Parts: sequence; C-alpha cells; structure tokens
Amino acid sequence: MLYVLRPSDAVQISVYREQDLAIAARLAADGSITFPLIGRVVLSGLNIEQAQELLVRKLGEDYLVNPQVMVTVVEYTRQHFTLLGQVQKPGAYDLPVEGKMTLLQAVGAAGGFTRVANPNRITVKRVGKDKKEEVIKVNASKQAEKTAEDAFFIQEGDTITVPESWF
Repeated sequence: MLYVLRPSDAVQISVYREQDLAIAARLAADGSITFPLIGRVVLSGLNIEQAQELLVRKLGEDYLVNPQVMVTVVEYTRQHFTLLGQVQKPGAYDLPVEGKMTLLQAVGAAGGFTRVANPNRITVKRVGKDKKEEVIKVNASKQAEKTAEDAFFIQEGDTITVPESWF
C-alpha cells in the first residue's frame, strides 16, 4: 500500500540541478505547501509519486524544461485509535505508518482480551466521510476465522469498545 500524504506530514522536496528550489515543509491543515515559483500546492491525499508528478507538471508549465522532482516524507503524521473496555491495556494507540491494522492486531497491541471480555459484541465508533458518526458491531471470534482480505481494519479516530461478558 502506498503512503498517502496527510496534513502535518513533513516533506523535503528537491528539484535536480535547481538548488534554489529545494525546500523542507510541513503540510498545512488544508494539506498544502507553498513552493517556490508556483505558490500554494495541495499535496494531501496524493501518494509520493502523484505529488512528484503534480510538481513536475506545475514547474514544467511555465518555468522549467523537463524538471526532475524528488519528494521525501521526513516525518509522518501520527494516526490514532482508542481501545476501551475489557482489554488488558485500554488507551490510545498509534496506527502503523502504512495505516493498516486489523481489529485483532489492535486488541493484541492492547495486551489481549481480559478474562471477562465479550469478543463477540465489539462496538466501533467511526466518523465517516460525511462527518457523521457511525456505529459498527464486530464479532472478533468470527474475525479470527476470516482471511486477511476480509478482516476488519481500524481507521484513524476509531473508538473501539470491548464489552464485559454477562455469562
């Protein structure tokens, strides 16, 4: 999976044989940077290759002939999720840089279920693309039987609650 640039990522950008165009910048809250000659450019939502292509295109329009641009992420924005309830170490956790973590991996990072946990009735609260909160019910016991492609993946900002079993 290719890393997608996000607001607050720190990047270093260089243009071959154009030392005056080398910059280090942090993406603003709107995902943009200010680049010499071309001004404000939104890089958030693009992978590294797409960001390079965008800068090459903009520099090539009016300023340089066949520019060669290199974009490097020097600091990734941390993405978090929260795991509450009947796990050994409830709290906030970081998603890996590549952003992929299954529900079972998240529970494992929290030390596993407590002995009174009910893994069949996990609740995940997630803010969707339309900014509305949705509640998803997940059965971790069934997740253990699924293939990696069918697993439930954690997303940034998820709040996962593992309830107590009522025997």
